[in-house]
Amino acid sequence: KSLSEVEPRTPISSLPYTIAQPGSYYLTGNLGVNSEIDGITVQADDVTIDLNGFELNGNGWGFGAVTEGAASPPRRNWRIYNGSIVEWGWALYGPSVSNGQIDHVRASGIRTAGLYLGAGARVSDCSVEGISTPSSTVGVGIRVGGGATVESCSVRSVGGGIGVGAQSTVT
Repeated sequence: KSLSEVEPRTPISSLPYTIAQPGSYYLTGNLGVNSEIDGITVQADDVTIDLNGFELNGNGWGFGAVTEGAASPPRRNWRIYNGSIVEWGWALYGPSVSNGQIDHVRASGIRTAGLYLGAGARVSDCSVEGISTPSSTVGVGIRVGGGATVESCSVRSVGGGIGVGAQSTVT
């Protein structure tokens, strides 16, 4: 069987893009925005997004590269991996997403905060550099809820570094 038969994947070839169904999605190339909008809004559980080695570029305008959207109910089981997120307000905004996973993602030139997931998150082999709005509530490179794991990540030139909830591990 081919990969598409074993694991059907949906291409993302332009922004903005809304994911409303569980499944596996992938970028077809470098994608960007030139206005104050979110890039990819995920409104479903059990979603995998393969950045496929490409870049999501907010060009200094975009709000969130990957986000749960406004007034989202709690979500679970997201995986975002393998690419770059450049010049957005938020790189990844999913504070109500439990059991999310982010790996092999590089975020830079972010205005507000880097990678943000809820309880039970796993963030590995990621880097966040250069958040331009340092404060106690924003400017955090990586933020996760309780019972999370952050490993083999680097955070540079940000206001808040790495923030974790209770019973989390950082290595």
